[in-house]
Amino acid sequence: MGLSLFLLGFVLYFIDLRMFWKTIRTADTGFLLIAILLFFPVQLLAAYRWYFVLGRLNKFIPFRSILCHSMLGQLSTFFLPGQISGDVVRFLAVGHGQAGKATLALSVIVDKIALLFALATFALAGTLAPGPVSQFITIHIAAVGTITLLLPILFCLCQYRSEQIPNWLIQTADRVPHLRSYVLVNLEECLTLPRISVQSSFVVLVLGLLLLFFYTVGAYFIARSMQIVINPIDWVAINAIVSLAQILPLTLGGLGVREGAFSVLLALYAIPLTQAVAFSLTGFVLAVVLTACCWVVLNTLRHMKNVARGNNEPVHQ
Repeated sequence: MGLSLFLLGFVLYFIDLRMFWKTIRTADTGFLLIAILLFFPVQLLAAYRWYFVLGRLNKFIPFRSILCHSMLGQLSTFFLPGQISGDVVRFLAVGHGQAGKATLALSVIVDKIALLFALATFALAGTLAPGPVSQFITIHIAAVGTITLLLPILFCLCQYRSEQIPNWLIQTADRVPHLRSYVLVNLEECLTLPRISVQSSFVVLVLGLLLLFFYTVGAYFIARSMQIVINPIDWVAINAIVSLAQILPLTLGGLGVREGAFSVLLALYAIPLTQAVAFSLTGFVLAVVLTACCWVVLNTLRHMKNVARGNNEPVHQ
């Protein structure tokens, strides 16, 4: 919390607050409306990716429930450090009172790896960009390394199954004796799950790329509303690089880290610091408000349906 406020305050210290509010007030409402409208299909697609993976693992949970838990996970990332915290929250939420938690954990991990693959791929797209972002050789090497690492891990998680737990996994579990039985039981469950076919694995990757594409388009229209005009290919790489920077659990909701990253990258395109920070915080506030409202509505409808179902159950004498 302290680091979040410090970094955000540090960034705000160097901006012109009068220009900051003017940039927000004069934002093009047409472009903002497009970004807001894109938010809803993006959430449906994000939930469907997870629903698709669960279905391939023979874990069938109603899509409405998956959508609600998916949005809860996203909402939690705005108030917890790092984006991985959102995956933990949605796993705990959907797994409450359910058996087969190892299946749920595997689905979340596969879903996350596919999204990280998409981020690395989009960051690598910066090599094709005509702007300054193409000069970040270190980032491009890191992106290639990430893709090279994630692909075999993903296909191993999707394909590797065994009737017996390998010795090296048992030895690893032995290092945490207090959790040994819990770890072995869940490993055994994971190793006996249905395989996710190569075709389905590629579908998961494509869905991740499609989701990130729509995220990027939404952010692009928010930037355009504030007169930030950048080549679309450059923007794809910039957005991916900033998203990767927010994965590390450094600050709550990525506050400060996101604004700093956008400020540095957009400065290469002669975008003033004030404009960059106004864009970043506007996108953040819109995401928080829309996600919170949608989750409240979905959760309320879910509880109303459960209550109605309970009232309709016959009373047994």
